[in-house]
Amino acid sequence: MAKQTEQPKLVTRKHIVRQEKEQRQIRTIIIVGGTILLAVLALVVYSLVNQLYVKPNRAVANVGDQKISAREFETEVRYSRLTTLNQASSYAEYGQMFGSMGGNFMSTAKNLIDQLNNPTNYGKTVLDRMIDDKLIQEEADKLGIKVSDEELKLELQKVFNFFPNGTLTPSVTPTFVATSTLSETQLAIIKPTETPTPAPTLDPTQVASTETVISGLQTATAQAQPTAPVAEGTPTSAAPTTVPSTTPTPTVYTTQVYAKAVKDYGTMLKTYDLTSSDMEKLVHSQMLRDKVLAEITKDMKPEQEQVWVRHIIVATEAEAQKALDEIKAGADFAEVAKTYSIDGTKDNGGDLGWMGLEDQNWDKDFLKAAFTLTKVGEISAPIQTQFGFHLIQLVGRGVNPVDETKFEELKYFKFTNWLQEVKAQRSDITIVPTWAETVPNTPAVPTQLQTVIDAGLTSQ
Repeated sequence: MAKQTEQPKLVTRKHIVRQEKEQRQIRTIIIVGGTILLAVLALVVYSLVNQLYVKPNRAVANVGDQKISAREFETEVRYSRLTTLNQASSYAEYGQMFGSMGGNFMSTAKNLIDQLNNPTNYGKTVLDRMIDDKLIQEEADKLGIKVSDEELKLELQKVFNFFPNGTLTPSVTPTFVATSTLSETQLAIIKPTETPTPAPTLDPTQVASTETVISGLQTATAQAQPTAPVAEGTPTSAAPTTVPSTTPTPTVYTTQVYAKAVKDYGTMLKTYDLTSSDMEKLVHSQMLRDKVLAEITKDMKPEQEQVWVRHIIVATEAEAQKALDEIKAGADFAEVAKTYSIDGTKDNGGDLGWMGLEDQNWDKDFLKAAFTLTKVGEISAPIQTQFGFHLIQLVGRGVNPVDETKFEELKYFKFTNWLQEVKAQRSDITIVPTWAETVPNTPAVPTQLQTVIDAGLTSQ
């Protein structure tokens, strides 16, 4: 039987409409799918570009036409955190080494760790310093101050304690400190049985709780004072003292050892997403800062305007006024101090010795009041500070020589004031409101270090 030929299907208009509809649906699906895919790809690309290029180069602050980028800021914060961690670790190690005598080391370590545990405040400190660096760079450009490649190279060698031309060894060089006699007015105030030298720093283990006022008024950072009052007398003699100077001696630290130390340090930095170049930039900034500081303070002399004062401190203004009334009635200041004062200087007639207006280890309100006194023997009205109410008596006033350490503090104080004045005069310094979003919190404080510090403080 012959095979039956298959008849072609009849294509109706209904079939044609259906096919066209299906084709449109397929095209729509392809277009929508392609659009979604392109959108996803665009989002991924945008995220990568934003993360790798846009965000790092976004400004967190501007100083004139100079920009501080997020990348620069994050790098400096990370490096600064690493440095602070190393410092905290060193202090904690000293604290463990000295056992029960290492409380101050542990306290310093804890203070550093507390700073790191507040990333926003820590970041703001770094950002302020970076703004200062921009202003310092501007001043350096005006003054023609630069850091040469050779200077930077030598400084980096010093960072790694590498001295190819010999290490620095102290030798003795004499310096001279002027002394003077007391005036008759001062002798009348400070009687021969009393000492005209600053009161010694109090030992917290040997004084009552009420005697902690002076240790707050003057902090534990001991400052060297002139060997004798200079204010109202003419210098009569010069006593030699010794300070270190430097002479070179041979070193066994070879170039190869230095190169390995630099390489190892660079390897360590990579673990924190830092490079040796980042360290070099920070060292360069510090060197430029030091050079500008030297220029700003080049005309300063190693001396300071100071006042020599005694004080009486009590808890209330009424007590202070009572003590003042007794002195006005003829009572001796030193005897009234022994009767009323609540700090450890009362047995020394309230004598605090010499102090300067820039000194950081004295209460600022107290210093301000002390420097308003102009006549030897003058006594202030009751002055309130965070420690109580004071009566302050001026014993002497004058320009006194200071040692090298104090002189460096005074130069830094002047430089800081200059920097603050420059910033106050600028209207083109801006900090982007979202700067805090870029503050890194790495490297983080190791749990072990935190535990060691906490345990060390608990055992004190």
